[in-house]
Amino acid sequence: MTTAGEKTKKEPVAAGSEKKFLQEEYSTKIEDWELIAKAHKLAINTFDEPRDEFEMKNNAVIVSRYKLALDKIAYYKKLLAEVADE
Repeated sequence: MTTAGEKTKKEPVAAGSEKKFLQEEYSTKIEDWELIAKAHKLAINTFDEPRDEFEMKNNAVIVSRYKLALDKIAYYKKLLAEVADE
């Protein structure tokens, strides 16, 4: 337990083969989410003016999933950078 003003030591993320495994895992996740983002971006680029409420909701879902994919890419890139720094 730490007290006020005391800094905590950052634990190493991984070592050796575990580090390599995590790098491959995160790289794969980044590639997967990039493909998902590209597919959603393509769908967004093909949007026409929504004709009814259903299309409006459908477009909103696609946009929100595209944003989720971008967030996941950033998250896994951050994790990959942390593993690479160790």
